[in-house]
Amino acid sequence: MERLVARPVSEEALDLGESCRWDETTQRLNWVDVFTGRLFEAEYDGSALVNVAERSVDGVLTAVAPLSDRSGWVIAANQGIALLSRTGEITPLAEPEAGSGGAVRMNDAACDPAGRFWAGSMAFDATLGAGSLYRYDLDGTCSQVLREVTISNGIGWSRDGQRMYHVDSGVGTVTSYEYDVSSGSLSGGKAFLVFGTEHGVPDGLCMDSEDHLWVAIWGAGEVRRYSPDGRLVCLVEVAASQPSSCALGGADGRQLFITTARNGVDAEVLARQPDAGRLFCVEVDVPGVVLHPFRGPTGRAR
Repeated sequence: MERLVARPVSEEALDLGESCRWDETTQRLNWVDVFTGRLFEAEYDGSALVNVAERSVDGVLTAVAPLSDRSGWVIAANQGIALLSRTGEITPLAEPEAGSGGAVRMNDAACDPAGRFWAGSMAFDATLGAGSLYRYDLDGTCSQVLREVTISNGIGWSRDGQRMYHVDSGVGTVTSYEYDVSSGSLSGGKAFLVFGTEHGVPDGLCMDSEDHLWVAIWGAGEVRRYSPDGRLVCLVEVAASQPSSCALGGADGRQLFITTARNGVDAEVLARQPDAGRLFCVEVDVPGVVLHPFRGPTGRAR
């Protein structure tokens, strides 16, 4: 098994860095700081991330995906899904967790190969089974696809679009589904990876061009690469115990960017992890895949 060591490449240490996404069109990395509601946009100069823009929303901002024309992003924030323009305007699309009384918030999200936006949720206190996974469709409808999820997290698709992976960090599982790109429907869910919480839990993920999964392991200070049949083939060490998401990008697509968090880490542990909350990066052998943009409507959902 290959072993690599990531290095910090950003200046600011965030409370809960999440949702890093490399956009090949803009050649920039996006990521968020969840509880401050900030979205960062940066270029990578080969050794460090250079911030070029920062935007913010009120409340929590948990995930982003670019619009197809790059005029902004579709975002998961607070109890719903919205559009955020490059000039800062917010257009609500759907609020699937509006009925939770503020107890449940959105979490990780991603666009499928057709441009639908898949967004999960979780209770603020991580109550077992309080979250869901939603699909915001190309016709502007928002549907609950999975229920009784605890911490809906990383989502990814195989290159042919026929398989979808979904993380529930609350129970430490990565589930593999058969996927129909034409309809956005799931079937045949089966356990792909199952973790014991004492060894960390899966969080965000990304796919590479060999259909391998890179999974951030929250609590273990690692990002792991798994083959399509579930074999662990590479382990990346991160000098922060809470890696939260990952993305392959850079000019050659072989830079693995990793967000981390300081949230919930006590002072004694932070003293041994001064880089916790920063973004890390390591060069890998296999490039990533093109990021799927949002191709849905820009009006309010029906």
